[in-house]
Amino acid sequence: MLTNETNLNSAEGNPSPTRNHKPPPIFIHGVINCGEMINRIRNIAEDEQYTTKSLINNVIKINCVTPETYRNLIKYVKESNTYYHTYQLKEERAYRIAIKHLHHSTDTEDIRQELLELGHNARNLINAHHRITKEPLNLFFVDLDPAENNKEIYKKTALQNKIVQIEPSRAKQ
Repeated sequence: MLTNETNLNSAEGNPSPTRNHKPPPIFIHGVINCGEMINRIRNIAEDEQYTTKSLINNVIKINCVTPETYRNLIKYVKESNTYYHTYQLKEERAYRIAIKHLHHSTDTEDIRQELLELGHNARNLINAHHRITKEPLNLFFVDLDPAENNKEIYKKTALQNKIVQIEPSRAKQ
């Protein structure tokens, strides 16, 4: 029995790189008949795979246990043209970085191409502007596709033969 406990602890100590996080809630708006909606959901997911909660203004909150259940329910509500909102799965969220000291006139497509050559696919590139004067800054925010090599981007010290500083993007304060 001691070996089983040891194996469980060693398995927990090494989380896999593609760790599944808890899916975000799904909010379905304008629900008039909750029982009918629950019956439709039961056709898609098993009872143990989700929980529901009634909120004000005819909104139902659905919490899914697994990402697969979440994806199936999202597919269903999209196909049935149901009014809903949710958030992105953590595994699918973009990896945002800030590139400092790169002149604001640098073409974003050139930056995108160089990042692609380094093995990083950029979803979105934004040149930051001063919040009051609206002047362009020598700062770019880049959203990278989720990948295992994303943290390696911080080791780069130059892009397009220009010395740059690459940092994690800070949240607004």
